[in-house]
Amino acid sequence: MGLLAATIALAAAAPAVAAVPGEGRAWELITPADPVDATVAELLSMGAAGDRILYRSFGPMPGATSGDLAANNLGIRGTDGWQSDPLSFPYSIPKLDITTLVGTEVWGFDSQLSKFILRSFSPLLPGAPASPRFGIYRHQLGSAPVLLADLESAPEPRAISADTTRVAFSSDEHLLPSDTGRTLGQSIYELTPTGMRQVDVNSAGSLLSTCGSSLPSSSAMSRSGERIFFVHPTDPSCGTARVYMREGDETVEVSLSRCTRPDCNEPQDVEFAGVTPSGSVVFLATAQQLTDDDVNAKRDLYRFDVATEGLELVTPGTAAMEGEIYEHPVVSSDGSRAYLQAYGRLLPGEGVANELNLYFADEAGLHLIGAPMSPNNLQISRDGGVALISTFSAPEGTDTDGQLDVYRYDAGTDSLTRLSAGSSGGNGPFSAAFPGTGIEADHRAVSIDGQRAFFETAEPLIAEDHNEVADVYEWSGGQLHLVSSGEGADPAQLEGSSLDGGTVVFRSSASLLPRDRDGGDRDLYAARIGGGFDESSAPPETCGPCTAARASLRRPEPATAGAAAAKRGRLKLGRVGKDLAGEIVESGRASLELTVPAPGRVSAVARSRLAGKSTVVGRGVAGAVRPGRVRLSLTVARAARQALREGRELRFQILLRQPPLRLRRTLALELGGGK
Repeated sequence: MGLLAATIALAAAAPAVAAVPGEGRAWELITPADPVDATVAELLSMGAAGDRILYRSFGPMPGATSGDLAANNLGIRGTDGWQSDPLSFPYSIPKLDITTLVGTEVWGFDSQLSKFILRSFSPLLPGAPASPRFGIYRHQLGSAPVLLADLESAPEPRAISADTTRVAFSSDEHLLPSDTGRTLGQSIYELTPTGMRQVDVNSAGSLLSTCGSSLPSSSAMSRSGERIFFVHPTDPSCGTARVYMREGDETVEVSLSRCTRPDCNEPQDVEFAGVTPSGSVVFLATAQQLTDDDVNAKRDLYRFDVATEGLELVTPGTAAMEGEIYEHPVVSSDGSRAYLQAYGRLLPGEGVANELNLYFADEAGLHLIGAPMSPNNLQISRDGGVALISTFSAPEGTDTDGQLDVYRYDAGTDSLTRLSAGSSGGNGPFSAAFPGTGIEADHRAVSIDGQRAFFETAEPLIAEDHNEVADVYEWSGGQLHLVSSGEGADPAQLEGSSLDGGTVVFRSSASLLPRDRDGGDRDLYAARIGGGFDESSAPPETCGPCTAARASLRRPEPATAGAAAAKRGRLKLGRVGKDLAGEIVESGRASLELTVPAPGRVSAVARSRLAGKSTVVGRGVAGAVRPGRVRLSLTVARAARQALREGRELRFQILLRQPPLRLRRTLALELGGGK
């Protein structure tokens, strides 16, 4: 039977009755019920109680006062349903240039999604800055936005306090008199209720040096806004990178070496590797020996306690340690537990040499979770006692499908359990995955207590799942339940859950409720414990088969497509620009264009010979939401930047990974030219 005939037969068949979601959940339609001239794109954020969501659409939704191509919208749950309100302003203007796709970008928000920090190319107030300038605004629902800063160049990155009263950002502009002496890089500024101040200064208010500083991540500010962490300097000609904390009017170097042995190695760059939400515990990664018990030259992980100013080694640091930290860890809210990847063995005899291994660190020490094991994604409960892991690795003997699977690690029992396995399946040619977010993210795939977990797969894992397109599953109490319908040809995509797991949001074109009258438009649905609204007033004749996922005239795109493409396709590195060396010297980063055969996480590690030995000189990670081109930014060590600045030729051995694929390439770089 041809594809067209099969599609017609499917459309003509009587619809199967959709299973209602398990665990006492009921579906609720979040996005507009009637057809709109916009496409629902993705969930951006969820309120703490799961009754407000922020989402993006391509094109303005009904009621918008502006025409941004990528628009922001707020969904609010009421007593009889959800209402969608565009987060738009009458003074913003349409942006058709792809470089300014998001005219107004939501930078941050409070837990109730009622206060926002916005960055906009468009004027949100009369006389406010317009492209090519940028405005930073604070906006509270029901009030006009307030302009906080007018900037000539794009401020990035940023960090925002939980109540949105404090905003930190990096800029190459000289915005304050205290910054006039800087000759290289950027400075870090903070917007407070009383005005703007400079962050990267010493306790006397003077520049640490004429070189710039960097704000390492969006988590570099504590949720209270009282502590800000930054890296200085950013240019290798100014010395090794160190990590500092600014609290009030004091600046403290948290990466200060405590090594007192006569054979302590030379200073090395120190990376900001993470911080707890309160800013009380900071993690550092470096090959420098910062404490006396670190006797190797490998990249180790350290934990710094702000209250006691204590610095301790998390990884063994012994001479017998063969491996080194591969990426920054995922840490619990109090910093007592951490999940970390290592390239090679951190513990003698435990793990696999020259492969990625996954470890867990707590007060009892370091424990091996799986080897070789490279998470495609990893989320943890708030206390770090539970981790949700998606991986192509097969740590369980019955996992032989070679596909992406979802596992749950319980630190209390030191057990690893495959969740993407059920009574009806679990080892077929289907992948299982979940979206990635941080420990304090407001939309997650694992509840903060670790007792509920969510993922999507096209494999029917339980008897209620009657199709082979992507469905959303919930694991709780050792059992699997469907969150989406398990019927029809329209896939369901997991977007995230509330902190307690009580509300799950997924995206689908299926009409699951009578009020969904948009004829197959993509919608956001909530599956809420104890939820649901009266559907008796919705006209049934406008709905069609509302109790089932409507048969689609489009060919479904099953979750297996990514894994199958990974087997058929190749991971490719695109043509490298001739001025890549100059780009590295100027910015400290190398922009690489990759072609990936499937969605998923791509990582890169670059090695080169410096001072006579092979050294890791660059790392980067990118996420691909679909097969095709993706751009990966490789952060390059300052020693390599300095070598290029001095005109030396370096050969970068780059290892690209998108499990289970890998690609090795050699790039010959020299300032003034490249191959």
